[in-house]
Amino acid sequence: MQRLEQIGINSLPELAEASVGDIVTAVAGQLGSTCWKNSPQARAAIQAAIDLAKSRQ
Repeated sequence: MQRLEQIGINSLPELAEASVGDIVTAVAGQLGSTCWKNSPQARAAIQAAIDLAKSRQ
């Protein structure tokens, strides 16, 4: 959650509306590294977090 908060996602409703692509691009830009953007594991973790947020609405 801390990394998500650093890119401006501060609640589960905000996360539920976010897209995987936008999040990994933002984190990669913040870190100055493309590894987040290109990593299947990072994409899967973010998708799981988004799915969880959607299930809590």
